[in-house]
Amino acid sequence: MMIVAMAGLLFLRSGGCKVFTLQDNSHEAIVDEDTWNTANRIIDGKKCKRLADGSYTHKLSGIIYCADCGHRLSYKSPQAQHRKDDKTYDSDSAFCCPMAYNRYNKCSSYYVRISSLEELLLSSINEICTYVRNNENEFVSQVMLLSDFNHEKEVRDGKKRLLEVEKRLIELNKIIKKLYEDNVSGRIPERQFQSLMADYDEEQTILESERAELEAMLSASKSEALRADKFVRLVRRYTEVEELDKKVLNEFIERVEVHQGVGSRYHMTQQIDVYFNFIGQFQVPATEDNADDKTAELVRKAI
Repeated sequence: MMIVAMAGLLFLRSGGCKVFTLQDNSHEAIVDEDTWNTANRIIDGKKCKRLADGSYTHKLSGIIYCADCGHRLSYKSPQAQHRKDDKTYDSDSAFCCPMAYNRYNKCSSYYVRISSLEELLLSSINEICTYVRNNENEFVSQVMLLSDFNHEKEVRDGKKRLLEVEKRLIELNKIIKKLYEDNVSGRIPERQFQSLMADYDEEQTILESERAELEAMLSASKSEALRADKFVRLVRRYTEVEELDKKVLNEFIERVEVHQGVGSRYHMTQQIDVYFNFIGQFQVPATEDNADDKTAELVRKAI
């Protein structure tokens, strides 16, 4: 039996098994990368498991994060309340930071309601879809400009470091060649040769790995127009998003970060950062039509 995976090859036979490691992109993909990533997001969050307290996971589980500590927020469902009268309230369905109760790495003790999150995400998706449909070229230019602004220093430093790495690799090749010649001619003892070769080989391996990472980073920085175009193609498939189902979430949303609320208990403002697939954060330019409908902040009233 033979099983081929995205990053490896597993060959099974009677009497044992052998595992051969392959590099990414070493063979033709069965599905495109976007479909692969979407499928993995669905797999990661598809099961609504029943938890020990009687609650369940939620369709938003896995993409809601704490902006302060970076941990995924935990879902608190109405079933976890166990009220004798079986009453439920809107605030019973919420996401909380699990680190709020961690004595070693305590985070802010706050929560955000599911109803508020769903309203915000549905509004954000429809808002950006409307803008993209009406301003495709401008949208692509803005995504590229935003990417250049955010990654300008990273790209500049990456190019500088890549030159340094390539220069050192050339030097190592010359050193290793000379070392072999000295060993063959007997000018250097075998034990010393082996020790030096081990050191140079280790440095060469580390630098080659770093070079590959730097090249991948610089290559990704040039693909923002393609990423924006992918988002445009996604938007074209929808006239209007009426329901925030799992399919819509997996296709549009990469992650959501919830900040600590500001204000009183009964009137609190929370900042919610929405990161879209392909393009990350994107603020739709304010116009006379949407100035009053911006969703940069979420206002909720506690019950």
